[in-house]
Amino acid sequence: VGNGIPRIDFLGNTQGALLLEPSRTNSFLYSEDYTNSVWTTFASGETIVSNSIISPDGTLNADTLEGDGTATNVYVRQNITLTTSTDYTFSIFAKKGTNDFLAISAEGFSGATNTLLIFDLNNSIVTNGTGNIENYGNGWLRCSFTTAISTDGTGRFLIYPAYNGTTRGFPTSSDANGQNIYLWGAQLEQSSYATSYIPTSGSAVTRVAD
Repeated sequence: VGNGIPRIDFLGNTQGALLLEPSRTNSFLYSEDYTNSVWTTFASGETIVSNSIISPDGTLNADTLEGDGTATNVYVRQNITLTTSTDYTFSIFAKKGTNDFLAISAEGFSGATNTLLIFDLNNSIVTNGTGNIENYGNGWLRCSFTTAISTDGTGRFLIYPAYNGTTRGFPTSSDANGQNIYLWGAQLEQSSYATSYIPTSGSAVTRVAD
């Protein structure tokens, strides 16, 4: 919405409530386009199809991440440098495809905690790690977790279709072949909880406090 226009939140409340939030910045670049070069892959093992399904915003702009049968790990990742020793919350909207499980993780950061989360997208539950899952309708779930970064540094956040509720990688590359999930709206914010989604397209975007 534009500046000065109140936002009404209907999630879990059919009558709606005024949505008031603090200032937050989405540090991910290209939060909706996983084919952009800021998102890197395993070099082989996956196929990303842009604009393949209707996203939570009602338009055809969500992507498919699918195993191609050449590797056991299937992922996209974004490298990022965090300059403040504090909590960061990573969130992503996901929908099950041929695969029921989503893994999201933080890697390479010194002293990070709670770094691997696995979500059951079929039953809307967290099966590994400490995180949150919210139902946004039409099969879309917002999955999030908070990690404590004890020292500054460069690391990466990764998104995978997972083999099951406890294991991220598939046993063989053929097991990964054709396994897919749908993705949209990645967000990384300096906070101990996820706030409403802030889209980005090439640079970090800050939402001012309500």
